[in-house]
Amino acid sequence: DLLDVGTGLGGFLNCAKENGWRLSGIELSNSAFAVCQKRFGSIASLQQTSFERNNFPPASFDCIVMLNVIEHVYDPLETCKRAFELLRPGGCLALRWPQFVLMREMDAPSHLHGFTRRSMEILLRSCGFGEIKEFWAGISNYRKERLSWFLLSVVLWVVSRMFFALTFGKRQVPIVARLTLARKPSRAF
Repeated sequence: DLLDVGTGLGGFLNCAKENGWRLSGIELSNSAFAVCQKRFGSIASLQQTSFERNNFPPASFDCIVMLNVIEHVYDPLETCKRAFELLRPGGCLALRWPQFVLMREMDAPSHLHGFTRRSMEILLRSCGFGEIKEFWAGISNYRKERLSWFLLSVVLWVVSRMFFALTFGKRQVPIVARLTLARKPSRAF
């Protein structure tokens, strides 16, 4: 069972459907929710609400996915606590978020929070998550990779800063983000 938070038009839900997941989704936008509801009909349990106000029962999901959502919520701690509650033991939370270090300034009111690798880890651990793994631009922990991966990361950083400047701070390069995976422990210790 998978919950996509911030389904948008349902692109990720479609990918999950093709991989055999039972689908659920939450979307705030009226227009995006209507498209998603029309697209998935009865094969997905969809709610038009905020994540904090959804009415899914505890331990409903094996995976919760938030792609570019966590930086927009008012209270990331409460959001992650709610995700922990909704996950079954051993379940996984997947968060994709823009790197704060690559943002010159906060894009308020759209981006309410900025994260670093360390702040994200602290946030997730404070909610009870363990086995936290992080990926950047498809490269797991690039500091441990070969020199070529490190050089690639430097080039991507420079390109992203140039793109950010050329768009007057309005856009970020999509791959300049982190994907953090965190697992709810299978049992209490």
